[in-house]
Formats: sequence, structure tokens, C-alpha cells
Amino acid sequence: MTASEKLLFAFLILLLGGAIILYQTRVRDRLEGHLCVEWYTSARTLAESAVVDARRPPLHRGRAEYSGPIPTCGELRKLGDVR
Repeated sequence: MTASEKLLFAFLILLLGGAIILYQTRVRDRLEGHLCVEWYTSARTLAESAVVDARRPPLHRGRAEYSGPIPTCGELRKLGDVR
């Protein structure tokens, strides 16, 4: 193996490691707000809406651990992720 091949191999290993770390430390799940929309739609009063604001939607991460803070439906609504 030449020096340039070793350098390329090391770069690919680092790139793969970075991709794995980035995948596992995602801050948000893309589908997390869909249940909040349903809950807000079914809320009839301000009190029910406040209850939905405090709920945390389940995350669709499979067996992986969630490494970021889990936002509530109210936080997602304020961020504009729930309409």
C-alpha cells in the first residue's frame, strides 16, 4: 500500500465514522410532529390545547437512543414544525 492509498483509506474511515456519529445524534425525528397535529385537531378547548402543548410525541427511532432534548408539542408548534 502506498502512502496516498493509506491516506485515502484513513480519510474514508474518518468520513464513515463522521457519518455514523451524525446519523445517531440527529436532533429531531422528521415525523415527530404528526401526532401533535392530530392531538391539536381533536382539542376543543384552551385547556385541552394546553394539555397537548405539554405532551411529548413518541419518536420513530427504532432501537436507537435519542440523544437530543425531546421537544414537547408546544415547543414544536412555536418552532413552526406543527401547523
